[in-house]
Amino acid sequence: MNEYYDILDTVVSNGRLELNTPEELEIEIEHEARERGLSDDEIAEAIAYALDHYQFPDDHDDDDDYDDDYDELAEFCDMLKHRIRFAQLLCMPDREAIEELRKLNADAADQFADYNGDPDGDLWLAWIHSFSYDQLQAALKVGGFTKYGYSFEYPRSVHDQPDLPSGWCAYNAGEVGYALEYSVAYDICAASHAKAYNRPDLCPWLCLE
Repeated sequence: MNEYYDILDTVVSNGRLELNTPEELEIEIEHEARERGLSDDEIAEAIAYALDHYQFPDDHDDDDDYDDDYDELAEFCDMLKHRIRFAQLLCMPDREAIEELRKLNADAADQFADYNGDPDGDLWLAWIHSFSYDQLQAALKVGGFTKYGYSFEYPRSVHDQPDLPSGWCAYNAGEVGYALEYSVAYDICAASHAKAYNRPDLCPWLCLE
């Protein structure tokens, strides 16, 4: 969903365009989305997102307040890009594999614990360079595998948010999370920072509670 925000942001930031009607907005969103290679279904979703979130000039009474809110949202989204890093990850397939790993190397299994409990998210991921050679070999022996993904800052837990995407793992103890896809890392990082600021409005595309 953050890609749809980025498309809208690109269109709105182009000062040469006049977006006074829904038709004008639809044309520009469709053009930008096709330039990015989106499918027809994704283009339709991008247009729906834009119509849902863009406020036309007559839709708001105080332009200065609107501009301030938009600038704040843009600044927040830009900040998130600097909180996500490319990383090589060790992935465990399920809890059973973690328990098998504990029998071989308890220290390796403990790397997947968060305050003696399970980490947030639906996957079992950890940074590969936090494991010793013996720990890594033990993990691989019980079904673990390595894969490139992303690490991100995780200042507050968002495990209780119902509509977040799947495909991530995060540790409250280290305030760090991991995901295999950038879009997932971005969304979870955004939700976590928004909760830390007590500002769910900073990521409207996630509909945080």
